[in-house]
Amino acid sequence: MTHNFDNALEVALTTTDSDKPQNRRSNSFWKPDPFLHPTMLNIYHPNGYIPSEGLKGSDSIVLTEANFADHLANTNNVEANFLLGHLSSKTWLLIGHSLADGTLKNALRSHAARRPGHVSYFVHFAKDGEASLSEEQREAIREANFTTYNLYTFFLNSEEIGALLRLIKMEARDLKDEITARGLEPRFVYYICGAVSSGKSTILSHLRSIATVEEWPNRMPSAMNKLSVNTTPGERTEIDEGLDGAIWKKNEEINETDVGLVAVDRAPLDFIAFPGEDNETPETTARSRYRKVLNRFVRDEFRNLCPGQVIVIQADPKMLVRRQIQRGRPPSENDPTSEKARATLERQQDIMLNIYASAIATGSTARGDCCSIAECVQDVVRIIYFGEYRPFDFNGRLTHFITEDPDE
Repeated sequence: MTHNFDNALEVALTTTDSDKPQNRRSNSFWKPDPFLHPTMLNIYHPNGYIPSEGLKGSDSIVLTEANFADHLANTNNVEANFLLGHLSSKTWLLIGHSLADGTLKNALRSHAARRPGHVSYFVHFAKDGEASLSEEQREAIREANFTTYNLYTFFLNSEEIGALLRLIKMEARDLKDEITARGLEPRFVYYICGAVSSGKSTILSHLRSIATVEEWPNRMPSAMNKLSVNTTPGERTEIDEGLDGAIWKKNEEINETDVGLVAVDRAPLDFIAFPGEDNETPETTARSRYRKVLNRFVRDEFRNLCPGQVIVIQADPKMLVRRQIQRGRPPSENDPTSEKARATLERQQDIMLNIYASAIATGSTARGDCCSIAECVQDVVRIIYFGEYRPFDFNGRLTHFITEDPDE
C-alpha cells in the first residue's frame, strides 16, 4: 500500500538488478477491491494512480486539501472497512506514508485493538538512514507507532528501501541463502511455556503475523485432561508416547519455515513439570522419562532440535484452577476447587520456573493473568520484536536434571 501516485513501487518490486522485468506481475488498484489476485503483487493506491509508460491509471487523484476532504467524506467507511478486513488477514509493509491519513490511522488503530498480537511493518523514510535521527527520537517514534498502531518501524534511506524491496521479492529459500551467507540468523523461534491454564495457548492464538506451531499436531491423549499426579501408569505411558511423536512433529513444522518468526506452544523440557506421583522430584521425572519423551533428540545429542528462546507465562495458582473449571476440565473429580488441585498446579508452575530460570532471569517472561488479554499478548510481542534473541540450552539443562542429586 502506498499513497504515492506513481508506479515506482511497482517498478521496484518487479525489476531485477539487471533492469529486466521479472515474470511476477503486479496488480495496481485504487478503489477497495474484494477480489485481489493471489499470484500477483497487489499494490493499493488509495489517493489515485498515475503510472508511467502509458499504463492505465485511476479516473481521479487526490491532490489538494479539498480533494482529500471530499475523498474522506465519500469513501471513508468503505475504504476503512476494506483496509480493516485486509489488515486482519495479512501482514503489511506500509511504505510512502507519513501516518497523517485519517482513514489509514483509524483502520490501523481499530485493527490494533482487535488483533493485539498482529504486527505489521512501517518504513519511516530518513534521508541519511537511522543517522538522521537521534536514538531518543527513533525510540520515541518506534514506541508510539508500536503502542498505537501495532507497527514495527524501520528507519531507512532510499538505498536501504531498495535493498528491502529486493529481499521481499525473493523466494524463501533464496532469501535464506542470502541471509546465512552473511552469517546472520534467518529464523527466530520462540517456545511459549507455562503451567496448564496459564494463558500460553490463548496468547499464541493472537500472534497473527508469526508462524505458529500448536501444542499437539495430532490427537492429544485423553489422559492429558487429568492432573498428572492422578494418572495411571498405563496413561502415563500413553502420554509419553504421544509426547515423543508430538515434539518431533513440531520440530519438523518449525523447519518448514525457512525465514521469519516462529512461535511454538510448549518446549521440549516441559514434561519435567508433570510428575506422576505427589512426592516425585523434578530430577526423578527427568531421569525416568527423558528417553521416552525425547528419544530421537537424545540419540543425536539435541543437534537436530530447532534452537529457540523460551518465554515463560506465569499466572496466579488460583487463576489456574479457575480457568480449568471454566474449560470444563475440573482438576479433581470430587472437588474441583480442592486444595490438592491448587497445590498441584502451583507446584507445576514452580517447577516450570526452575527449569527455565535462566530465561526468566533475562526478562523472557510475561504474565498470563493481566487485566486484559491484549496486555498479556503485548508483553509477549514486545519480547519477540524488541528483546535480544537468546536461544535456550535445552541439552545442558536436561543434563543438569538427569545428573543432579536432589538430596545434595
